[in-house]
Amino acid sequence: MHVKKHFSLFKTILFSCLMLCLPAFVHAWPVPDTGQTKCYDDTGEIPCPQPGEPFYGQDGNYTINPMSYTKLDASGNALPDSAASWTMVRDNVTGLIWEAKQDKDGTVNYANPHDADNTYTWYDSNPATNGGNAGTAGDGTDTEDFINTLNTANYGGHNDWRMPTIKELAYIVNYNIPSPGPTINTNYFSNTPAAFYWSSTPTAGCASCAWGMFFYNGFNSGHVGKGTSYSVRAVRGGLTGVFDHWSINGDGTVTDTDTGLMWQQETPDNGMTWEQSLSYCENSNLAGYTDWRLPTIKELVSLVGYSRFGPAIDTTYFSDTPAGYYWSSITYASNTSYALYMCFYDGGGYNTNKSGLSYVRAVRGGQAGPSGDLDGDGFTTAQGDCNDNDATIYPGATEICGDGIDQDCNGSDLACSSAGDFISLFDPVASAFYLKNELSGGSADTSFRFGPQDSGWMPIAGDWNGNGQETIGLFNSDPSRFYLKNSQSGGNADVSFDFGPDYNDWIPITGDWDGNGQCGIGLYDPLNSKFYLKNGLSGGNADYTFRFGPANSGWQPIFGDWNGDGKDSIGLYSPQDGKFYLRNSLSGGSAEITFLYGPKGSTWTPICGDWDGNGADGIGLFNPATSSFYLKNSLSSGNAEIRFDFGPDGMGWIPLAGTWE
Repeated sequence: MHVKKHFSLFKTILFSCLMLCLPAFVHAWPVPDTGQTKCYDDTGEIPCPQPGEPFYGQDGNYTINPMSYTKLDASGNALPDSAASWTMVRDNVTGLIWEAKQDKDGTVNYANPHDADNTYTWYDSNPATNGGNAGTAGDGTDTEDFINTLNTANYGGHNDWRMPTIKELAYIVNYNIPSPGPTINTNYFSNTPAAFYWSSTPTAGCASCAWGMFFYNGFNSGHVGKGTSYSVRAVRGGLTGVFDHWSINGDGTVTDTDTGLMWQQETPDNGMTWEQSLSYCENSNLAGYTDWRLPTIKELVSLVGYSRFGPAIDTTYFSDTPAGYYWSSITYASNTSYALYMCFYDGGGYNTNKSGLSYVRAVRGGQAGPSGDLDGDGFTTAQGDCNDNDATIYPGATEICGDGIDQDCNGSDLACSSAGDFISLFDPVASAFYLKNELSGGSADTSFRFGPQDSGWMPIAGDWNGNGQETIGLFNSDPSRFYLKNSQSGGNADVSFDFGPDYNDWIPITGDWDGNGQCGIGLYDPLNSKFYLKNGLSGGNADYTFRFGPANSGWQPIFGDWNGDGKDSIGLYSPQDGKFYLRNSLSGGSAEITFLYGPKGSTWTPICGDWDGNGADGIGLFNPATSSFYLKNSLSSGNAEIRFDFGPDGMGWIPLAGTWE
């Protein structure tokens, strides 16, 4: 049975904006381990310390996503580690496929693009990606020529080879190897000169420069002129993730949904020595977690925003970030009195004496799943996981109807059995409802008055009697009383009861909280960001009481069945940054789904509903200034999939959603 109940109500100010179009995709994967297995104090190697001992928490104490590679032949088939020749290398942590080099004999040979001795000037003719300066073109001797040669030849059976980003290069460095290197696993990346390798990443603030990695010491630098010839290694493939992969959790932490890492949001005021920074992170209980640690240099690289400098980080999420040095947990293998740090002025990784003072930002999480479980969902292919590259697909997972995906691995997608939701508007001055039976503009299909005019009462909608159809209702805060109708008509309420404190600014919400096919009601306290939900239509105590999100923030409550399991849950919408924070359970904690949608700082109103009838709710926004609806069939950023105008402009009318017929 289709049961939904979607409504969001907030005071609006006349304002008009354009929908935001967000950039497309970036890479998403776990951060590989660094390869460092030994432990050190301020001067030299020591037995690896135990918890509570000095210097515990350094990189040698943790093995997280250990580096793993597979040799591939010219057709992409896996070869044994003992193979004497191979064409490509697969990184089993990131999924990237890397070019294998040949003929490291000290003589360049541009007739063979895989010759390890060839060097190239940096050149990118695409103004959208070259940082404002194309670089230095050559005649077969620039990086664009090199990539074009591989793709023209369909190297390895593919024509999507490209230059690696600076983060991708950092992820294959082995920091256990001292200078002069090469600081890479030569059992797989043989014929690798201990040299500087170009990345595709231009340098912010220096149009004539680009980033690269020194494979003789593992340092990266963006202060290298594009006209100088250096080594290049091509890459292809990998997973993708949404552009906005950061989630502010409202508890002093920020989660990177691409890497699975949770970061301390603010930087401690005082600089620390390396030993002090290890102790600080290990003893932190920020947000109630006790597994904080000092990040590796690769994890710090994942945090850098290389399109920025001074600081080189997204200050929307990490506003308190000095453009200075941040300790990593890694000892510099060539001088064990030094540790590696990340400079957040530009994103360069270097080393300094451990007795010096640098900033600290703690991290937690990022661990890989059980052995053989590629996506970390707890099931391997041998255990019946029908897609071991997607953590939402595994035996027993919640099936989403009509999306073409077999989430629970039972051999088929769940068919949807109901129509989708439509929209409505409520005129608070006349206390009139205008219902549409399709997602379009035009005249209302049903209109009627219900309740006193110009009263300040708030409209709601829900399936009050379990017949599969939403009807309307009103909430009066003085006293805190619900008035519900079982038909789309005026007249007296069919159900009325008191719930919640009188004379308050709490906001009414409705939803099928227990999945019984009938809507209950609820209230949201914006001052404390607290939800009070009832499974039935009556007064008394709430069945669910919990906090979610920041208190007194101006965020707006929403509700819907986000995963298609037949139960509604809650969420919040932040108008300041145009971001949705959704929960799949009726409890506090971190948001499980976060994304940007729509303009920041607007007075647009969020609205949620099952627009395509697939059993799971999407989101939307209503612009009261133009009476425009912008609806999404998915919980994601990007453009609206359904857009239309309905109702008069600038009248302060309030949107609802439901199955009206």
